[in-house]
Amino acid sequence: MTSSAGLDRVQAWRGQTELARRQETLRDLHRLDGSARGIEREFRQLLSGRRVGAVAGCAELAPLIELETELNTTRLQDRRQLQAGANKIRAAVESFKKEFSQPATDPDAVEPPSADFVSRAKQAVETIERLVLELKESQRSKYDELTNEERLLAQEVTALDKRIDAWKVEDAAASVKPKAVPSGAAAPATTRTDIADALPPEVAEFERYLTQTGGHTGGWEDVDHRAFLRARQRFEGASARSGSLVDEALSSLPTKTAQQVREHEQWYTEYNRLLRQKKSAIARWRQQKADAAAAAAVDAAEADAAIDSDEEAERRRAERLRQRAEAERRERASEREAERAEAAEQEARREAEERARRRIQTEADAGRLADRNRQIVDERLARRQQQAEQEEERQRRLASLKAAVEVRAVRDPNRLMQPTAVCRERMAAAADDQRSAAAAGGRPVAGAASMPHRAVPSWPHIYLAMETARQKAVAMVPPRRQWIDSAKKTAFVLGTSLIVFVAARNTATDLLQRFWGASGNYWQQAFDWTYAAFGSDDRCAWLFGTLAITGVVYWAFNLFLMLLDVFNWPKFLLKYKVQPDKNAPIDKRMLAKAVATVLFNEFVVAPPFMLLMFALYSWRGVAFSGELPTFQWVILEIAVFSLTEEVFFYYSHRMLHHPRIYRYVHKIHHEWTAPIGIISLYAHPIEHVLSNLLPPCMGPLIMGSHLGTIWLWFCLALVSTSISHCGYHFPLLPSPEAHDFHHLKFVNNFGVLGILDSLHGTDRLFRSSRAYQRHFLLLSLVPVRELYPDGDKAMKKEKLNETDAGKAGLEDSSGNKQTNEFCTFLKYFADTIMFQPASTSTSAMSKEDKLKKLRELTAKRQDACKQNHQEVVAEDKRRALPTNWEHKRRRLEWEEKDDQFKQDCESKGHDHRRMRLLEVGAETADKLDTRRRRKANPDTGFATFEAASSRKYQTLCRQLKPDMRAYAEEKARMGEDRFYPTSSTLGVADRKDDPQAVERMSQDVKQQVEKRKKYSRRRAFDEDADVDYINDQNMRYNRKLERAFGHYTAEIKQNLERGTAI
Repeated sequence: MTSSAGLDRVQAWRGQTELARRQETLRDLHRLDGSARGIEREFRQLLSGRRVGAVAGCAELAPLIELETELNTTRLQDRRQLQAGANKIRAAVESFKKEFSQPATDPDAVEPPSADFVSRAKQAVETIERLVLELKESQRSKYDELTNEERLLAQEVTALDKRIDAWKVEDAAASVKPKAVPSGAAAPATTRTDIADALPPEVAEFERYLTQTGGHTGGWEDVDHRAFLRARQRFEGASARSGSLVDEALSSLPTKTAQQVREHEQWYTEYNRLLRQKKSAIARWRQQKADAAAAAAVDAAEADAAIDSDEEAERRRAERLRQRAEAERRERASEREAERAEAAEQEARREAEERARRRIQTEADAGRLADRNRQIVDERLARRQQQAEQEEERQRRLASLKAAVEVRAVRDPNRLMQPTAVCRERMAAAADDQRSAAAAGGRPVAGAASMPHRAVPSWPHIYLAMETARQKAVAMVPPRRQWIDSAKKTAFVLGTSLIVFVAARNTATDLLQRFWGASGNYWQQAFDWTYAAFGSDDRCAWLFGTLAITGVVYWAFNLFLMLLDVFNWPKFLLKYKVQPDKNAPIDKRMLAKAVATVLFNEFVVAPPFMLLMFALYSWRGVAFSGELPTFQWVILEIAVFSLTEEVFFYYSHRMLHHPRIYRYVHKIHHEWTAPIGIISLYAHPIEHVLSNLLPPCMGPLIMGSHLGTIWLWFCLALVSTSISHCGYHFPLLPSPEAHDFHHLKFVNNFGVLGILDSLHGTDRLFRSSRAYQRHFLLLSLVPVRELYPDGDKAMKKEKLNETDAGKAGLEDSSGNKQTNEFCTFLKYFADTIMFQPASTSTSAMSKEDKLKKLRELTAKRQDACKQNHQEVVAEDKRRALPTNWEHKRRRLEWEEKDDQFKQDCESKGHDHRRMRLLEVGAETADKLDTRRRRKANPDTGFATFEAASSRKYQTLCRQLKPDMRAYAEEKARMGEDRFYPTSSTLGVADRKDDPQAVERMSQDVKQQVEKRKKYSRRRAFDEDADVDYINDQNMRYNRKLERAFGHYTAEIKQNLERGTAI
């Protein structure tokens, strides 16, 4: 309470202080205004001659009076001329309005303007424009005259200032010491005229000569005068009229004539004579002043001794006056202190009363607030209690309803793995048919229940179901068994790869030797030639050779992939894309960033690392030259390299996925969730060293391999990682599904071969996904996405598997039981529906019946395949159509029908619009007509200025939203005469516009200006811009040059402008 009262007191004190300051400022302004008016009134009286005596005593005011009179006369003349021009323009506008105004009639009944009307309007507008231009031209000419006159006056004032400064002789004025005067007496004023009179006459004569002849250069330019002086110094002592001096001066002064040079020589001779006289006169004058100053000093000493007594009396009188003023000041201070104390006491009483009043008010307000809060709390409690009762009632009703309709159903987890009721019926019917056929002694035949009822073959779906069951069974195998399976798979992959590589190597060697015509070992000769190309130096061969070979292999392979990603060519390869909905089209900015990062990693990050590895390889004993190793040893080394890379890459890659490292380093590589080939080396420099360069280099370091083997291994590694990132599952190439899935999900498939992923269980999510089904070497031209499509059920199953991938599997016994049951069902389903089991009994059917049955089944299968193919083609056609095809088709059909309707109406001689309106109601016809008129362009290209102005006026009127109530009130307040003023109405200026209306008008004008700037085809003209062109074509050319090369020549232009260019 005390703090709030103190705050109120501070605020009140601030308000009073601010009010007092404002009142004091207003009083000062009024006082200064009165003083200014009094001074101006006295000056007017002085100029008008009312104070004759003062004017007679001040003869220097006569020029001011004449100038004031002349200025008043000129101002009145200009005002009359301007008023006359404005009246002419106003009269021309009024006549134009009277002559061409039309009576207010129906706008639809106005006839188009005639040629005479247009010509008269054009003449009237031209007359108005001519008058306006004449007025503007006259004002512009007057402005130019005043500007020139101002410039001349400024030059004259500057010249006078320089002349006055030349008259100053500061050293002479400083040497004159004023005489001592008695105390209380005024010192004599020293004026410029007294100083000038005290100077010698030679100085005045010299200054007068300079004024008359144009200064110290004789009216010549400073450069010309200095050139003349240099020529004169070279011919010092020669006659002034000698031809050599004049000729030499003319050679230095091409703009002067011989007569001007002679005259300037005469002036300079006279100038030197007067200058010498001035210097000698000033020296004499200074000596005289020094003597006079010495005598004055003696006289001043005598005068000082005489006036000491007078000064002492003056000091005593001043001391008495000071003591009296101090006593009066202390008395006034005590009075002010008493007044201040009384005012503080009154203020304290007022604050106490105000504090008591506020305390009482606060207590009353607190009571009211407490009552209101209690009421609110009671209402909330009552509302919550009511809601709780309602909720209890609702739960009670729900419980009763559930008890009435509840079904005791036991959920069986194995229900999904068991055949349905329909399938059981078919199985029972097939068993009955077989039993009946066996009882009849014949071969069992397929009944109607076992016939397929789908338009597509059944074997792909059965194969997918069996493959799913197999994968689930594999997922439930113990880890040791998984490790053994992974080792078998790795051995199979590596063995198959080695066999293919051996065959390809032998074939390629034979073909290259035949084509090249080489004898002996072709690969040894090729390596020796490459090693010699790099100067037969180990360091150069390792550094530059490795960069060149790997760069050529990497960019050759990835440029083809970039052609496919960027230009989508060739088209027939796009169907092998792993993620068709991604990178379509590819982001060009991200691609450019990736290319720049890859180049940086290859040529900036890689060379230092390679130099370090060169030192390690040299220490290990790597052979950089010499005979190549045997082919069998190369195969063994590449196998070791693959396993070594798997180990180092897996753990380094998984380390980079640590949360503390991922967002700073590895996140850059994972910006592409659907990778492309070039992304294989798109990484942070740290990741490029640890994960891209180090794992492939560790195998050769361990084995101490030959340089040729290292180059071969690096090329294979680059091609392998590019295929893993390419995003296309091409035939006869390794599958990129595993690493593509890693970019999609981030938490699976950290390795290259998948061995450590299987051991550590970091491929569970991948094994339970559809991508794992597609992860194989494609040996046909059918894309894997068509062999394993992404159906709705498959997507749901994949999501279910992703959800359960991290959970523990079922027990082996229950899992094997469910798997065996499901496999038994599949076997029976395949035997009963797809294939007929062989019977040991003799068939009762003849050969002709069997062939007939076979032909029927073949025909049904062909018909089903044909129908399926037709449906697939139709669906592809529908997908190829644009999204708005149906709307476009309906629009085209409607346009065709409308054109046919118009032709029919024209053939019958009817108006198609009228016939169309007869088919709809009145309201619909009105809406259609309004829409048609709104869409129609009112400007047909030949509209007059009046029509365009009228349309603009109507548009602005429609945008207005007037307040008719305020309009009526304002009209009633002002009356008809003042509300609709004429030229004879008085008091028009008393009516003030609404500030909001003025602001709206200002905003509207600004919007129109901005709109014109935005839609104008013309460029704004800058009057202050430099003129560096001779015509419009040259101006456009210079602008193009400035846009292209301006940033290169900016510094040169600045140096030329500053004068600092060399």
